[in-house]
Amino acid sequence: MTSRQNLVIYQGETFEFSFDSLGIDLTNYTSKIYFRENVSAQADTILSDVTNITLDAAGVISIRIESAETYSFDWLDGVYDIWLVDDSNVTSRPYWGSVTIVETVTRG
Repeated sequence: MTSRQNLVIYQGETFEFSFDSLGIDLTNYTSKIYFRENVSAQADTILSDVTNITLDAAGVISIRIESAETYSFDWLDGVYDIWLVDDSNVTSRPYWGSVTIVETVTRG
């Protein structure tokens, strides 16, 4: 089952978000989150580092994107999805949605 969850990210700020619990233990899963300007865009930003995505025993997926990374987003509207892989190599996409980047006025 997949759920839509739209995100708003303020450019240049650290972004933290925890999704609703999936109700399963995610400690043996791996994950990636993909951001793209649009579904057909060739380039994407992939976050898979353990410091970016946390999976816990309660089934909660939490993401953290550092300020330098949100500052580098050069698009304002996009899409994302999160992929999970369990220890049997079964993949699932529990969350997806739109991403709105609120542009910063400050430069440098």
